[in-house]
Amino acid sequence: EAYRRPEFQQLMAAVRAGEIDWIIVESKDRFGTRDSHEFGKFASELKDNDVELWSVTGGCLTSGDYATEI
Repeated sequence: EAYRRPEFQQLMAAVRAGEIDWIIVESKDRFGTRDSHEFGKFASELKDNDVELWSVTGGCLTSGDYATEI
């Protein structure tokens, strides 16, 4: 579970500090969350800090439109 890894925590600390504008992952499941509920928690935190999460295969994962959220 990546959310427990020190590197993931460093990434989120950089997000909170305003050091990152966007994150790119290969696909949504590579972001490191265990399920869609946890993904929503971190996606919300990214949006609160004006950080976009992009997937090479799925485009912007934090765009906020209904198609992305479903």
